[in-house]
Amino acid sequence: MTIDEMNKYILHYLKADKTHSAIMLTGAWGSGKSYYIQNNLCPFLAQKENGEIQSIIVSLYGMTRLSDISKSLYMETRLKCLNANTESAALARIAARTIIKGITNHVGIDVIATDADLSRLYESADLSNKLIILEDIERTQINTIEVLGYVNSLVEQDGVKVLLVANEDELIKFEPIIGETPPKYDWNKTNTFDVKRNKNYTNTTKLYLSVKEKTICDTINFVGDIKSAIKQIIKTFDSTLKQFADDDVVEEIYSILSKDSSFNLRSLIFACQKSSDIFQMTGLIADAGDDFSKTLFEGVLCFSLKFKQGINMPWTGSRLLSFDLGNSRYPLFRFCYDYICMQQLNTDLLLETKEELEKLRKYDRYKSINDSDLQMLYNYQIQPESAICQAVENITKKLKNQYNIAFHEYGKLAVYLIRIHNLIQCDISSAKELLVSNLRNRASEIQEEYLFIGQLDPQKESEAVIREVNEIREQMRESLNAVGNHSFDFDYKPQSINTLYKQVVNNECFILQNGSFAKYMDIDRVSCMLEQCTAMEINTFRLVFQTVYSVSNITDFFAEDRPYIEQLRTKVSSLKGFEKYDKIQKLQISSFDEDLGEILDRLPDFNQ
Repeated sequence: MTIDEMNKYILHYLKADKTHSAIMLTGAWGSGKSYYIQNNLCPFLAQKENGEIQSIIVSLYGMTRLSDISKSLYMETRLKCLNANTESAALARIAARTIIKGITNHVGIDVIATDADLSRLYESADLSNKLIILEDIERTQINTIEVLGYVNSLVEQDGVKVLLVANEDELIKFEPIIGETPPKYDWNKTNTFDVKRNKNYTNTTKLYLSVKEKTICDTINFVGDIKSAIKQIIKTFDSTLKQFADDDVVEEIYSILSKDSSFNLRSLIFACQKSSDIFQMTGLIADAGDDFSKTLFEGVLCFSLKFKQGINMPWTGSRLLSFDLGNSRYPLFRFCYDYICMQQLNTDLLLETKEELEKLRKYDRYKSINDSDLQMLYNYQIQPESAICQAVENITKKLKNQYNIAFHEYGKLAVYLIRIHNLIQCDISSAKELLVSNLRNRASEIQEEYLFIGQLDPQKESEAVIREVNEIREQMRESLNAVGNHSFDFDYKPQSINTLYKQVVNNECFILQNGSFAKYMDIDRVSCMLEQCTAMEINTFRLVFQTVYSVSNITDFFAEDRPYIEQLRTKVSSLKGFEKYDKIQKLQISSFDEDLGEILDRLPDFNQ
């Protein structure tokens, strides 16, 4: 049933139904029932051509007594429009205990009444030409049978029109059957219940169904148009988020929401509100075509789904970005996390975050579409053998710089390299080594189980391919989860220093994200290596440290490195008088000693 069809049916029930029964709207949590009622049904009924029918919405969530429903109905129909001057005298005579929180302040008098005292006032509530909507039937603490009895009195005795809103799946229970899985309540079927299984309902469910039959004439199975609801919600934040109502973005949002079994449209509304606040407070322009603003919005959405579940989530990730709290494509920004969790917005991080994201996008998997070498491999069945071998060689060169090929491409790339190797015997050993080493310590960014998903069909692959793929998969897994290792396989040989320097220059982003550098150096091996270095090699090794520790906010990244820098400086200082050095080598060692001293001056000493 479409939205329009549901609206027309409910209008028909209000205008023409003579059964003196209620109706029920049922659907899964998070399917958009409440949003539909507030944003589609109620405005539709209020239209002049439909009779300007007023809808009164009362949530039963948390209520403990039937009188709570009456009080809520009375508040909605009478107290919101009270004139204190004309009705305060009657109300002032009542002095008892309970009424909905906030009524006293609303009417400006002391309203505390017993149920008996309030009964006369309930009678004054005019429920004609109104639709009473009672939500969260399955979440109330009032016995469901009592609720249905209350509703039955409204519809039979008073002729009131009532719409009950529930996830009825939570009300339908089955007795456990040994060796058999209880049936699931299937809302997509016309015949909702399997009558053959009636005997398996619990006694409580049997009673519920019996009472329901007397009270409710029709049940509407709500299958909401989530995508339309998403678009409508975004459009309510027109001034800041209207660009994200684009169909492509809505499709991405829907994909994110659909993967979360507990999602609720209220989580989306929360994410929209927080994103809108951030855009307004920072002066950023929300643009679906701008990677930064789109990442901000969708990262906040991913986090909001977890945050609204009440899960305690401390910050994890780099200083500026978290893939764990966002997702692999759209990380959560730290300044967004601080605003959502602590209502603090640090705009000083904005520029740095932009720069960090730009670096990350250098190895974004969407680049692969335009990579001719990757496309050559992925379509090797129709390519010349010589062209395939050349593509393998080119890709190996690209992998030496971690930014050239998306990390998320590595699983697929490994499978195709292995297939090609088993077909035409071209050398892929270097490429495989780089695929493994480049993933080192990146488990916070990349989920291993997704690397190879859908890439290998055991029914179609040879045993050799399967065996080799399993081997490299295990190597990748170990590399991803490596702890206490840096991303560079430095062999502490003088001739490797130049390669180390190039790696540092090309992988600045990872080093900053990793948060340490000297910590992962073997100081004794460094000392032995320096004894064998030429002046040029010592100078290049100095440049490695100058590059790594050149950031102005060095404390934010490398505070843990201080004791290791101190150890290294002690070793370097002892080499100033090394007898095998010539004067130029000693000059370079002295300069390196000074470099390390300057780094230490900028790092905090927690022992002081």
